[in-house]
Parts: sequence; C-alpha cells; structure tokens
Amino acid sequence: VAVLAEIGTPGGQGSMNGLTAALMALLELDQSSFHVAHRLDVHALLESWLPGFKIPRRDDYMAGGRWARQSYYEAIYSVAKNILEDAECYMALKGHIQRTRWNIESDPLPQPKEFVQNDSQVGFDIDDGMDISGSGHRVSRHGSALALAKEKISEADSMGMEALSALKKGELGEDRRKSLVSMYRAAFDACAKLLEYDKIAFQAEWFKDFFRRNYDALMVKSMFDNVMDDVDNVRDWLQALRRDGVLKSAPEIQTSATGLPETPNSSMDQQGSSPASPAVPGIIDAPTFDNSEANADDF
Repeated sequence: VAVLAEIGTPGGQGSMNGLTAALMALLELDQSSFHVAHRLDVHALLESWLPGFKIPRRDDYMAGGRWARQSYYEAIYSVAKNILEDAECYMALKGHIQRTRWNIESDPLPQPKEFVQNDSQVGFDIDDGMDISGSGHRVSRHGSALALAKEKISEADSMGMEALSALKKGELGEDRRKSLVSMYRAAFDACAKLLEYDKIAFQAEWFKDFFRRNYDALMVKSMFDNVMDDVDNVRDWLQALRRDGVLKSAPEIQTSATGLPETPNSSMDQQGSSPASPAVPGIIDAPTFDNSEANADDF
C-alpha cells in the first residue's frame, strides 16, 4: 500500500487519477517476450499484496464480459481511491517523521553544555554517562573531560611561561622543550576528548583562545621553515617588507630570541622582544601524511 500510495501522491498530494493510470499500465504490462510459464499474473500478485481488494480484469469489461456495461477505468479508479484511503495512516506518519523546522533569527544560538546546564546536570544525557569519583560522587563524563581539558591547558601554559623565560636567557634545553611539547599534546588530546561529549565546546572563549594561539604559532612556524629553507623567496619578501623597505643583496635573516623570524609590524619588530605566548618554545610541526600509506581512516 505504501509503495502504491507514493505513486499516487506526487508532491505529497493524493492523485487518484495518477495512481489509476499507473495501475492500468502495470496490469496491462507487456510480457510477450517471456515464456508463458514465466509470465506473472499481475492481478493475483496485487491481490496478494492488498488483502480485501479485488483487482478488476479488462476482459470482464470487454464485449461479452461480465461487466461489459460498466467502465473499466472507473473500476480501477475505485481501487486507487481505496488504496489512498488505506494509506492515510502511513502518509500521516511519514509526514510527521519528515517534518522539518528551520531555525529562525529569534532562536537562541546553541551553547556549549557547560553554559546551558548547571553543575548537577552537565553531561547527563543519553550519549554521555557518568563515572564515580574518588570521593564517591557522581561526575559526568562531560564534566570530567571539561575539567581535564582546562587543567591540561593550564599546566602546559604554566610550563610554557617558564620555558619562555629560560629561552630568553638561553637556558632552554632540548629535554625541557620535548617535555613541553608532550604537555601541549596532552592538552590537545584532552580537548579532542571533550569534543566527543560536546560537539560545540569549541565555542567557549577559553577553548577558542587556546586554539587561536596554537594556530598563530603554527603560522609563525610555517614562515620560519620557509625562511630557513628559502622557499619561494620568502627571505626576500620578509626583508622587503621590513620598516626600512630596503632589499639587501645578501640578506641576513634576523631572528628573535626564540629563533623565529621577525614579521612585519609584529610585536617582535615593534618591541624588540618575542611574543609573550607560552606556546612559543614548544611550537609543533604540522602533521604530514604519506600518500602511499594513507587510507580513509587517516582522515
């Protein structure tokens, strides 16, 4: 019934004439290319699909037939009408399931869970769950992930400020730098875990600030690599954009105490010091992929 109702409801509006024409075409389907034993009795097939329906046969409405004085089209039309009436429940359910609502300007913007739920409700939904803390209190997985992400960022930034101070004094060792990098990676992992429980957690200001700083650091690192490798004449470009605008024939790229190139109008160029970002000493290279081994799971 559902399939036939779909045929008779183009655009969601019931069309008994359309369904009648489709039924007549189906019942009169040309099967001359099949052996007689392989031909389908379409009337019997439809009656098996539609219990309680009697499908009219054209021969009964031809001259000499049982209903020769009646209209074959009207008989099929009556069947189509009954099919659409029986399909009203299906169409109502379909319309309810497929009902969509478009957001309007007056709707409130979606907010991260940490702002829309109180402390006792954060994360307690079907796809979240809860853990038991050491004190025996219930702690939502979202709440735990939120606290862990903030904690890891704070720890990494704290160590980053110490490393930045040591870097300016020329006392930053490789082991200390690697330790800082590992702490920032742990902060990234904690943020990724938080996003598993709240897809829009990145809209929080602390989250955006953290990744904005890391994005800026990655851009500086990319520029530094291009300067060191002399990619696309980046050295000449940077030298030409300096305040004096003088392009030297054999430019000596000046770097700040961090080992990063001075960018035009940057804080390093204006103040003669490196940016006060704790992420500077622990800048991490962007990940690279080996195309020969990459697969869909890598992306």
